[in-house]
Amino acid sequence: MHNLCNQKETMTLKNICNSLSRRPQTLDVMLLFRTTKQVLQPLCAVLDSWKWDEDQGENQPVYDEFGSILLLVLAFKYRYDLSPSDMGISSNDSFLLKLLDRGACSQKLSDLSEKQNKDLGAWIGALFIAEGISEETMSTCSPHEFYMLVTTLFDQSLGACESGKLDFDTLKGGFECKNIVTRSLSIRYPANHNTDLLEPFLLPSLVVALTWLGNHIWESETDKTDPTIPIKTLHSLVKPSSISGEAQAIHQTVLNITGCPLEEQLKNVRTRNTSRTDIKPILDALEPYISFRRVGSCRRSELDTWTSHPTGGLIASIRATLQSLVLWSANPGISMAPHAYTHRQVLAGIRMLGATRVLSAIIDEVKQQTEAGSGHIALDIATTMVCAPMTESFAVDQNNYHPVDPSKEPLPRCAILTLRDALALQHENVPKISESDPLRAEVVVRLSRRVNMLMAPPSQVSNIDVSNIIQNMHLGVEGQEDRMDLEPSAADVARNTVNEDDPDNINQMLDKAAADAAAAGMDGGIGVGQDMGLDSGAGMDAIDDVLNAADMAVGNPEFLDLDMEGMF
Repeated sequence: MHNLCNQKETMTLKNICNSLSRRPQTLDVMLLFRTTKQVLQPLCAVLDSWKWDEDQGENQPVYDEFGSILLLVLAFKYRYDLSPSDMGISSNDSFLLKLLDRGACSQKLSDLSEKQNKDLGAWIGALFIAEGISEETMSTCSPHEFYMLVTTLFDQSLGACESGKLDFDTLKGGFECKNIVTRSLSIRYPANHNTDLLEPFLLPSLVVALTWLGNHIWESETDKTDPTIPIKTLHSLVKPSSISGEAQAIHQTVLNITGCPLEEQLKNVRTRNTSRTDIKPILDALEPYISFRRVGSCRRSELDTWTSHPTGGLIASIRATLQSLVLWSANPGISMAPHAYTHRQVLAGIRMLGATRVLSAIIDEVKQQTEAGSGHIALDIATTMVCAPMTESFAVDQNNYHPVDPSKEPLPRCAILTLRDALALQHENVPKISESDPLRAEVVVRLSRRVNMLMAPPSQVSNIDVSNIIQNMHLGVEGQEDRMDLEPSAADVARNTVNEDDPDNINQMLDKAAADAAAAGMDGGIGVGQDMGLDSGAGMDAIDDVLNAADMAVGNPEFLDLDMEGMF
């Protein structure tokens, strides 16, 4: 992908980005091998440096390619709650930085430039008055300019509908797909497009549009303004009456990105106005998309469950979770399902109540389990909880393994007190604690030792002398004199050695898919995938078939044994 970005092979990038963005698990796999900056920086650079030529001929393919790359970048950003720095954005003039900062904010007409006003009028006319979006409309407005105008376009359109200047059916018809049919490549981009915002080449713009619309609905309810029309508009966009197959896949990615915040906003509106019946259908439609994000923030329903614990709210629920895990671990002979656990519970406690109170509750529970005879299991579970990472401390943790040069960049700092920090403070007070509660002091010492051992950098761990243990280890079947062969064989070394000089070692599968996609772009998709046993077709289909073989789209954990080194 780096090479494709450097060479500006945007058609091939479009096919790859579309295939990846519709498979969230693929993003998780990629980040096992590369940092977010390594993956996204080249893509962000392509978007920021996108050149627009009014005389380039057909403009819809350009919008299509731009939107597909942008959608993958936004999928990464919202799935993992990435900062601009995490994405490799460093320039203050970056288009992506402006879009993330102001893209979901509507602008006043008086604040728009003359060209922006002209472009806005052209798009409104194309969506709600003319027969469709013409090449002229797109040729005078670059993708950069269009995406910065989308929320203002929505704001002005809804305002016109609310004031009676535009009827709702016309508004809905401009936003929603009306009459879409499958088109062959030869007629895919006609000169005049009888289309709307739910066409594939415009669909990625709904990420910022729906973000603004959710905020607008919430603000309308807060300001005691009737949000009926915005809610009806949102329903038509979340659950359109008709949509093409190609657009449907992109639409699902858009809802994956926006589903969780929309759900929170709509539930807040429903809480303030319990008589509304038009919100539940939207919430039902969003239900499949609200688990897209992989962040430490908990959902409202989770927090309500934890804080409503009958014996002590959130702190008591954390102790109850530890108790249940100890009970399950201490009784392997009993057929029982493990207790449902998510570290979001502990993170919610830290962020709402502070690390000191959460650690104190964990220590109290370990002490109680120690008195009951299950202290060793409780210590293992507590150690895991304390060592689990937080986004706030990630940079500091990474510095322990890959120290930064203080002369070139500042040392990373953690903005909040972590469980490990709180444990270190407790450990300093062990002499005082032991005077009043010796068992608690013992728990603090044991927990601190285990945490320090697990969090020690590899260079420190390797200094541990285990020769005396190895010399006395007899690991064979009883009666055999063989000992474990701890020395790797030559074959093992050859198999496991990675040559750093090897060019691109990531995902040969996707490398091949990229080559097939490039071939598809050059010859219209004829003969793609013959070597992979695929039917001839477009590059997108070739990539999709390859990725489908890994069962990533259906949640199958048994992925193919992928070499994830050469994709980037």
